[in-house]
Amino acid sequence: VLLKLDLSNNQLDFLHENLFRETNKLIEMDLSQNFLKVISKDTFSYMLLEFLNLSFNQLEFIQKNLFKNSQNLI
Repeated sequence: VLLKLDLSNNQLDFLHENLFRETNKLIEMDLSQNFLKVISKDTFSYMLLEFLNLSFNQLEFIQKNLFKNSQNLI
């Protein structure tokens, strides 16, 4: 079972909304230092994240309820 995923420094500029559909056990993710501008509202909807790093991206907008299933997120 995948619990931690580090995708930092990968020049990502887009995350498909179903990309993490099969990672519902994932609790820690690092997406820092990429080129993300927008994140779809369903991107993280399958996960119960406790830690998420989005620092050093180019986020322009964060959709309402983006983290609705991740109540323990820090």
